[in-house]
Amino acid sequence: MKKRTLWSESALHTKHIGEMIGQAAEPGDVVLFTGDLGAGKTTMSQGIASGLGIDTDVTSPTFTLMQIYQGDLTLYHLDVYRLNSEAEATDIGLEEVLYGDGLCLIEWADQFPELWPDDYLLVRIERQGDMKRRIELTGAGMGEEYLGRVAKLLESAGIQYESA
Repeated sequence: MKKRTLWSESALHTKHIGEMIGQAAEPGDVVLFTGDLGAGKTTMSQGIASGLGIDTDVTSPTFTLMQIYQGDLTLYHLDVYRLNSEAEATDIGLEEVLYGDGLCLIEWADQFPELWPDDYLLVRIERQGDMKRRIELTGAGMGEEYLGRVAKLLESAGIQYESA
């Protein structure tokens, strides 16, 4: 698995990184988010939506479980934190959106790792103080190609990262 690590100094910077993840998305891509409460998962999701041309207010689907937005691609934004079982994940239509033709974003992906496809981009966000964030992007399977597209956009924007 290929990995890129970068640092964000503000919510605006985190959102900007998200925009590039959105711009690089292709039909069927899956983005899995992990990170503590308040780490910036929803902030980055807002950036991803913006990168897809979605100008609607994007909020965390904590209580609705899934929000759907129309843009250059359909964005399926899920939060599985409140789910108690794989059966509940199936009940909300997770499988259909994971293998659909939109972009699927899943917050709290560490809840049910056995449900995720082989191809994904994992975004791990770690708080490093009030505003600073360590953002680790890992591509698995075809997600490595997605990561490569994101890396090119980061480079063209002058955003530095570490490769592993």
